[in-house]
Formats: sequence, structure tokens, C-alpha cells
Amino acid sequence: MKPGSDEWKERVFGLFAEEMGLPERWFYCSFTSYESEGFLGGLFIKARGITDISLRTHREGINPGGEMMAVELYDGAPMPAEEFRGRLLTKEELERACGPLVKSDGSAA
Repeated sequence: MKPGSDEWKERVFGLFAEEMGLPERWFYCSFTSYESEGFLGGLFIKARGITDISLRTHREGINPGGEMMAVELYDGAPMPAEEFRGRLLTKEELERACGPLVKSDGSAA
């Protein structure tokens, strides 16, 4: 299925319709470009699902492109301060919001 094709659009809007029946919950999203820049930003967003996130971030101008990974945060997960929610964050902002993202030896924290 080719992105942008009629079949693709039908599938996306079908998934979006299914997600609209779900409650909103918190997600963390990461955007990456493997072709050039690498990490493009992170985002904490309240949404109904991944399709909702993709459509909303494009509509609100907070999707920098590249590949998107979204992970649902469990109920009661520690959340960053309000100032770090609902907008695209740099690596530095993510570290201020959540602490170091890598250990001193370069491995994942």
C-alpha cells in the first residue's frame, strides 16, 4: 500500500475512526531521520492512538518528519512538567525534563 494512495487514506481514516472510541492517554514519541540528521525531536502527547498522534502532530506543525516511534505510557508513569508536554522537544529539553538519556559511557540510560 503506497502512502498517499486512496487505499492508504481509507486505511488511515478507518484506524482513526476506531481510535476515536478509545480514551485519551499519554504517549512518548520520538522522531528520527536515518538518512541525515538522526534524532529530530521527542514529544509527550495525550492522544487516543498512534494514528491520532500522526494526524494531530502534522495538523499542529509539531511533526518534523522522518520515522516516528510512539510508546504508550503506563498509568501512573512519571510525567515531565507541563512546559515539556504537547510540543516538540530537543534532546537537551528531554534531558531537562527526564534526566540523562545516555550514560557517561555512551550507552542508553
